[in-house]
Amino acid sequence: MNARERHTVEELKDAIFEMDKNNLKLHHKIDKVIDVLQDDPASSREGLITQVRKLNSDVEKLMYMNRTLKRASMFFLSILSALATMALKFFFFNDK
Repeated sequence: MNARERHTVEELKDAIFEMDKNNLKLHHKIDKVIDVLQDDPASSREGLITQVRKLNSDVEKLMYMNRTLKRASMFFLSILSALATMALKFFFFNDK
């Protein structure tokens, strides 16, 4: 093996070592992200996935309540408008 080949082999070894080091750093970062996403039964900590599911169900409940309130308010407004129409008809269009 000549000096040039040794130099390229050393560069290849250094590149592989650097790549392994970067892969290890990436592996630790991925573990941290997974820990944040998953529940931790030891510390009773909820992960982000569980929190998002709870928020989703809470949003669905609020949307249902909002629809119900809109329907009830429209019902009461229609009754009020009917009463107002009857009152206007009685007071202003009375043909006696």
